[in-house]
Formats: sequence, C-alpha cells, structure tokens
Amino acid sequence: MLERLHEDDFLTLRLYELTLKRPDILKFLALPTGYRFILKGNEYNAWKDKSLFTN
Repeated sequence: MLERLHEDDFLTLRLYELTLKRPDILKFLALPTGYRFILKGNEYNAWKDKSLFTN
C-alpha cells in the first residue's frame, strides 16, 4: 500500500488546522523520531521504522 503513495496524495496542514480536523491523531505526534503510524477506523498501528536510519 505505501508503495502506491505519491507526493500529491499529501496535504500540508498547520498544527492548528490539524487539531481541528483530526484531534484523534494528536497523541501520535508525540511519538519519538522514527516512528510511523496508521489509523483505520478505531484501530491503529504504530511502529519504529528502522529503515529511516540506515543509508
């Protein structure tokens, strides 16, 4: 799924706008650097992506 994402699929939001539109993801923004998350309905998955730190 992630392989099909394109930069045009993303929207830049200010933090204020994000808190209004998606207050459910604010707790995930506190994750340490290198973590990713996916939300689907009431379910979520968060993980450390070690590939972000390899060359």
